[in-house]
Amino acid sequence: RKLPVEVVAPSLGMIWQVSISSPDRERAFQALEVATLFALRRAVRNGSVWIEHSLSFRGRARLFFTDERWQAESKKHYARLSLPSKAATFLKPLLARVTAGVDAVAAAARSGVLRVDDELHLSPLPAEDEDPEVTKLRAALDHRIGEVQLPEVILAVDAQVRFSWIMLGREPRSTDELLMVYAGIMAHGTSLTAVECARMIPQLSATSIRQAMRWARDERRLSQACQAVLEFMQRH
Repeated sequence: RKLPVEVVAPSLGMIWQVSISSPDRERAFQALEVATLFALRRAVRNGSVWIEHSLSFRGRARLFFTDERWQAESKKHYARLSLPSKAATFLKPLLARVTAGVDAVAAAARSGVLRVDDELHLSPLPAEDEDPEVTKLRAALDHRIGEVQLPEVILAVDAQVRFSWIMLGREPRSTDELLMVYAGIMAHGTSLTAVECARMIPQLSATSIRQAMRWARDERRLSQACQAVLEFMQRH
């Protein structure tokens, strides 16, 4: 299959124009196919295109309450969130705090406590003496828990909660799969790259950790796993 010469498809981005404009029209057709698929994937993810039968990528209107249902149930949801039904009522105290904050910054700048040029410069605060109660609490926690390594904590919590099952959508089939789940969550939680995580977990390659990071980007599964861990913490 060959792409007609007059087709340029500028909306697919400049990065594809060299290939789409290539004299080799078969290669240009292949480039157009790939560029279209990439654009479609991006559109599905940002919601500008949707799939009617999909649970994750259906139309925006179906993700929200209908007008009739919202009219009937809105008061219940506002009450559950402890929010007023009018936006102005909610914003009024926030705006008052913002105004007070701006006035405080202006007063600090006038008095010289705060210096403003391209950035805000604030003199460092002197260190406070440590509260004896905090020291006592820290000592009590150390005595009760003792020294423990992060991997031991992760394994102990997962044994109780099985958040790795939630992230995978099934029971892990191998040790490597378990490590991938842990590595993906750790990479996002610490802002480490896949390569940096691979140095810490020699059993896994950077490619495996990138795949795990994609799993961890599934907001629905991650939310369910976090909720399970939170409920476990609250029970103990």
